[in-house]
Amino acid sequence: MKGQEALTTRDEILKAARNLFAERGFHEASMSSIAKEAGVGKGTLYWYFDSKQELFKELIKTGGKIIEDKIHKWVKEETSPEEFIKMFIETGLKHLSNNKRIIRALFSSDELGREFKRELFETRYRIINSLEMVIQQGINEGKFREVSTRHAAAAIIGIINGMTPALLCDTEDDIEELLGFSFDFIMKGLGKGD
Repeated sequence: MKGQEALTTRDEILKAARNLFAERGFHEASMSSIAKEAGVGKGTLYWYFDSKQELFKELIKTGGKIIEDKIHKWVKEETSPEEFIKMFIETGLKHLSNNKRIIRALFSSDELGREFKRELFETRYRIINSLEMVIQQGINEGKFREVSTRHAAAAIIGIINGMTPALLCDTEDDIEELLGFSFDFIMKGLGKGD
């Protein structure tokens, strides 16, 4: 396959896999059903991905890349530190909410291997580094008090991760309510207390 056609086929496979993993969960979605959903033969599916685990890993990496791309866009647009943090929290909560079964499968899978988990931690550290820069900008601009930027960035990630059970348990928690609470909580922690 050539260039754009190959990219489109790969994207269609990823889209089909995301839909089926979300609908059925990791173990119930088969490579056959993914191929059928994507409108490709099993041979084509295996041309792109050697196994269901590899396909699942690629979906997780793609989700992390989407978040990183948004972060880079916000930095490039010179988004204010407060707005950056609010958009980051909103993106994180919506990502969790929109990918419940995929996230559940990620937490429950022992099949992903150490190397993949290392890659996930590297993505997390890049995101924390970006948050640190934004927090430092807020400190420099006098919007935030002096804090450890590393600890503050990790705390923001921790707050989003702390919302995971509420979002994954199919409760009716409102994302806007969780966003408002999380943002207010973080801003009060970073605030100067004047």
